[in-house]
Amino acid sequence: DIFLNNQSKSSMDLLRDIGQADQLTSTREENRVLQAKVKELTVRVHELLAENQSLKAEVELYRQECALPSFSKLALGGNHNDDNIVGGETKGSFIDAMDDEIDD
Repeated sequence: DIFLNNQSKSSMDLLRDIGQADQLTSTREENRVLQAKVKELTVRVHELLAENQSLKAEVELYRQECALPSFSKLALGGNHNDDNIVGGETKGSFIDAMDDEIDD
């Protein structure tokens, strides 16, 4: 009876050890796969950061080369009506005054 009991414990210990070894192997494999994925994503992040910096530089060049004064002020939140002021009056009022003089 004691022999069977000890043999039963021994079998249970062996099964437990096999189960733990199997779990350890599985965990190691999962860890290896996850580490490979992290490396892959790290490379992709570095690529995207480099591309982002390149695009920012390209946008800055376009802004410097092609910026229209009124558009730039409007895009930057400036008052775009400042461009229409001539001698304290707006260009529109100046033109209206000229039209009135011509009509007279």
